[in-house]
Amino acid sequence: MKGPASNLFDILAKEWRELASNRDFAKLIDVAIASKIMLSQLPDSEGPVEAALLALHHSIEMVVFDGKPPKATSVEDPACSFCGRKPPEVRLGAGPSAFICNECVATFAKVFEGGGDGT
Repeated sequence: MKGPASNLFDILAKEWRELASNRDFAKLIDVAIASKIMLSQLPDSEGPVEAALLALHHSIEMVVFDGKPPKATSVEDPACSFCGRKPPEVRLGAGPSAFICNECVATFAKVFEGGGDGT
């Protein structure tokens, strides 16, 4: 028997797939954020919440990379995983498998603080 999180997930996953197939990644970001918020309020929602976050992650990548998959970066040739810029043009911070430059950090900070749309 399915619980409320599973039932809601089935509905939302259909919407995510439709938006992704139509390449409407900006709207998918909105839907994924709303999905995460709604699903997190339900019992037994750990898996569906993780799926909503993955949909959000994929959507952000597709918007940032203009609909193309991100390029792999390496320690030998580091570049920002979001915009592709390299030192000395920017300073890079490193994560386990990604880099982010100071310019992208500033852009994302502005967006998350509600001060702009990131453009």
